[in-house]
Amino acid sequence: MAQSIADDIKSLSQPSTDNTVDLDAFFREQFSVTYDLLASVNDAKKPTKAQAFYLMFPAESEVVQQEYELMHEFLKRHNAVTYSSRLPEDWERFARTIQKGVVLAHQSFMNYHALPYFKELIQRNVSFWSLSLTRPLQHADHSSHFQRIFPHGGVILITEDFVLRDPEATLVILAWLKDWIRQKFQGSWKVMFRPNILDWLLKQPEPKDPLRQGIWLSMYALIVQLNTGVVGDEHHEDPVISLDAIPLYGSRTEDDDASIPKGLTQEQRNTDHLAEFFAGWAIPGNMLRSDMVQKKSMSTFEVDYKTYWDKVKPRLGKLGLSSEAKSQNQNPAYTPRTPGANGPSADGLDVSRLGGFPHGSLRLKYPQPYQ
Repeated sequence: MAQSIADDIKSLSQPSTDNTVDLDAFFREQFSVTYDLLASVNDAKKPTKAQAFYLMFPAESEVVQQEYELMHEFLKRHNAVTYSSRLPEDWERFARTIQKGVVLAHQSFMNYHALPYFKELIQRNVSFWSLSLTRPLQHADHSSHFQRIFPHGGVILITEDFVLRDPEATLVILAWLKDWIRQKFQGSWKVMFRPNILDWLLKQPEPKDPLRQGIWLSMYALIVQLNTGVVGDEHHEDPVISLDAIPLYGSRTEDDDASIPKGLTQEQRNTDHLAEFFAGWAIPGNMLRSDMVQKKSMSTFEVDYKTYWDKVKPRLGKLGLSSEAKSQNQNPAYTPRTPGANGPSADGLDVSRLGGFPHGSLRLKYPQPYQ
């Protein structure tokens, strides 16, 4: 398969390529991308299309050169303005003049830290993609030839104690996220909850206060709605992350590992455990997410609390849950290896369901310190 794509790229990258060849169809069928997808950038109010692209393709091999020629021809067919690493002065021209643009970088390029004006660019309406046409990307979350990197947004960790202490604030964050997704790229902002969040919500006792009754059901419904993805879209990423289980979560004691602080309550150990996992999960994806935030209080969250509370308050206890909504798929989270503790083995842990959503047959072996 890879050789077949390589042969097609070699043929299509030739200067004599017939202009009647449908490159849009080729990119859509072989790489699952379109020009509109690649050209989309974040705008202050809504997604918009860029007309300027920078192609970062190191001149290191004939294969990379062929990939560059094909990518350049594809953009040319759409009348896009292109800058290139082939001309040393083009990076400065692009970085200093373009306010809405796209950087398409071959996966062999990794020295983003050395690029002049890089910090300024990622704060503008500029999107970054890592790509490899001949074969799938080596370090992508799933088999793909294109992956967006350095997106606007980040991941918010909402711990169990925060949900229990301030469920209204949790609802506000979810309502804000739902509005944000309507305006921005899906996947730009995400939230991570404790394991098996949907089943956990269903087990929470109904508040005695009539004004708060239905709050857990409302939270459940918002999560289901947020994770109703686009079937078949490999670039869609569910905005709510909740594994089916993290070994020992909820039962870990201070004697399980020397690194666990003494004198904590079980609730505090749960929070530390989830934060530890969150940090490890974030390490291999640092190019894919801009910010990692652990939410401790609503006061640090810059959002119009009243606006979003007014949206969810009338719906408490009134949000219906269909069986169809409950069965939406969710992609598994990658469990990273981080240094630290030893623990009992969890070989064969069944995580065929993630966050309450069926995900087919899948079993993961957790690395240290989560075994």
